[in-house]
Amino acid sequence: MAVTTFKILIIGAGPAGTAAAIFASQQGWEVSLLDRRSDLFVAEQTQPRVGESLPPTIQPLLQNLAIWEDFQKAPHLPTYGIQSRWGSDKVVHRDYLVHPLGHGWHLDRQMFEQQLLRKAIDGGATFIEGAVLQEATLGVDKWQVTWQAANQQNAQKTFDFIIDASGRNAWLARRQGIDRLYEHQQLALIRFLKTPPDFSDSTGLIETTPNGWWYTAQIPGDRLSTAFFCRPGKETRQAWGTEAGWEALYANAPSTAARIAKTNGVLTSPRFVAADSSRLENFYGPGWVAIGDAALTLDPVSSHGITMALVTARDAIKAIKGNQDGLADAFASYDAVLTATFYQYAQQRRQLYQSERRFPDSIYW
Repeated sequence: MAVTTFKILIIGAGPAGTAAAIFASQQGWEVSLLDRRSDLFVAEQTQPRVGESLPPTIQPLLQNLAIWEDFQKAPHLPTYGIQSRWGSDKVVHRDYLVHPLGHGWHLDRQMFEQQLLRKAIDGGATFIEGAVLQEATLGVDKWQVTWQAANQQNAQKTFDFIIDASGRNAWLARRQGIDRLYEHQQLALIRFLKTPPDFSDSTGLIETTPNGWWYTAQIPGDRLSTAFFCRPGKETRQAWGTEAGWEALYANAPSTAARIAKTNGVLTSPRFVAADSSRLENFYGPGWVAIGDAALTLDPVSSHGITMALVTARDAIKAIKGNQDGLADAFASYDAVLTATFYQYAQQRRQLYQSERRFPDSIYW
């Protein structure tokens, strides 16, 4: 009797989706990795991706993904800690110098995603780029999926299982009627600046102001990544997105202002992106599971965004394999772990935000 290959579709080729593709291929499954973008291997994308910090503890996971050696060869920048001005005017340093796994990293986010994608493709995953999903219907035991390919023609294929790694949009989960629950809603006003060759501060910097908080970090390519986390109204949002508005925002953050003053030009205009804390009401259902930002998003103050993407990818593949092996509670256990993780994080986030008491009249705090 012929052995039927388990066919799995992964929606989204970000860190979560590509990591899931690598782990799924390691199981010997037939993997299709679909993404609506067609510029993932372009040398320089128009809008750099935000999210560039990895802690020392990521090393074992990168080894499991079999990209650790390639990761070490790439020009990701080592970072030896974080500076924080939160709750007082005193700058607090949290160093990695004594961490048993060494330093963390400030990533070239685009290069990191390309490393994961190449590893997924080399491992046997079929990469479907420039594809726009049209429909996904679950029959008796298989999914019928239709998408518009890059050539504008519709394509269709059946799959045994789908992993939703489509980001905050959660394309599949939303179509299954799964609600998204918000713990904390906010935006990030991001911008990338040029740094001179002698810019040598390798730490991440966090600094609070009455209207929100700043995060800045030097990243590869002589760039400074800046993000201001806030909750502006409509008119305020328009004002802050201007050159003058953006400059006025960091005037209240002396350490951030001093760092920005060392830069020598701008690379992008200020733009807002979502930065909320949220989770799906359910992380799985018949024939599908959600991972990465599709499953849950954490406040960037946690610095766990990419780490959670990779961890949920690993754990989802374990749950699928466990279910195949007859573990009836494999998906329920995955759901329980993510639920506990999210609410533990939410409690820690609230405690941290409540520790900033210098701005009692602030809407943000």
